[in-house]
Amino acid sequence: RELDEFYGTGGSDERDRNSLAAAALAKAAKDKANSGPPGQPATSLGEQEAYIRAAALKRGIDPDIAVAVAKSEGLNKNVVGPGQQSAVINGKGQREDSWGPFQLFMGGGLGNKFQKDTGMNPRDPSTWKSQVDFALDEAAKGGWGPWHGWKGLPRAGLPAPGSNLGAA
Repeated sequence: RELDEFYGTGGSDERDRNSLAAAALAKAAKDKANSGPPGQPATSLGEQEAYIRAAALKRGIDPDIAVAVAKSEGLNKNVVGPGQQSAVINGKGQREDSWGPFQLFMGGGLGNKFQKDTGMNPRDPSTWKSQVDFALDEAAKGGWGPWHGWKGLPRAGLPAPGSNLGAA
C-alpha cells in the first residue's frame, strides 16, 4: 500500500517495484538476524525465571518443570555472560553455539528454527523473551527432548499433545 501511495498503481512496473521492495525487506530481515556479536545479558536470572513461570502458566505447562528445564540449560550462573552462550566445549574446542535461557542451538537445531520462524537472532540477548515463548511452544508440541540438559520425563509438566493449552 505504501508503495502504491509513493509510486501509484499500474502494470508491470508495479510488480517490479513490489518484487524489489520484498527482496529489500527480506535482505534487511536476514541482515538483522545475522548481525554482530551478542551484547550483555538482557536481565537477571530472577527476572528470567519469573517470565518463564508466567509464560509456562499461559501455556498450561507446570512452571516448576519449565524452570527446571531452563536451569538445566542456560538459566544458571555458569552461562550468564554475553547472550547467555553455552559453557559446553565441543569436540573442536569451541563453545557450543547455543543461546539464551533454553540454549537454542544454532548448529541445525531450535536456534535455527527460532531464527527462521521469528526473523530474530537467538545470539541477540534482547530476544530472550521471544526465545522463552518459542521454547515453551516447541516443548508443548513435542516435549522436552531437544533440551539435552533435562533428565526428567520427555513430557513432564506439559499439556496433553494437541490440547489448546499449548498454543499461547
